Amino acid sequence: MVRFTPEQIAEYKECFDMFCADDEDAIGEKQLAEVMETLGCPMSPEEIHDFVQEVDLDGNGTIEFNEFLEMLEKKLPEEDDSAPQDDIDIAFKVFDLKGDELITKAAFRHVLANLGEEIDAEDIDKIVDMHDKDGDGKLNRAEFRDLFSDMA
Repeated sequence: MVRFTPEQIAEYKECFDMFCADDEDAIGEKQLAEVMETLGCPMSPEEIHDFVQEVDLDGNGTIEFNEFLEMLEKKLPEEDDSAPQDDIDIAFKVFDLKGDELITKAAFRHVLANLGEEIDAEDIDKIVDMHDKDGDGKLNRAEFRDLFSDMA
């Protein structure tokens, strides 16, 4: 995996693990579709099925992390080295569940819950509302970045 840095691999592993069942180290087609959407690379059910067939080296019908990385190598576009992504951009992709460049309160709660963070729904609503400059009830990339600049 020459293409991915250790930091990228760690980020992909974190995203992958969010969709694994507690007692498993693999994901099925449904979870793979959710992971790819989370990474901003949605795929049709047919594409998902074809990729599982192609990279499922052990033939068990699920994708382990090493198989997932192989799939990402083929699926993700090459990164433009002149515009590297920072941690906030990577985090934004994880929270942007629909891939529409907006983070809803429900998506914020969902991702934090999957990461094991126990934050009260009311607190999440307050955080989003405080940084939602355009008043649409969602965070765009600039508003999300603003949220993290306040934490620094």
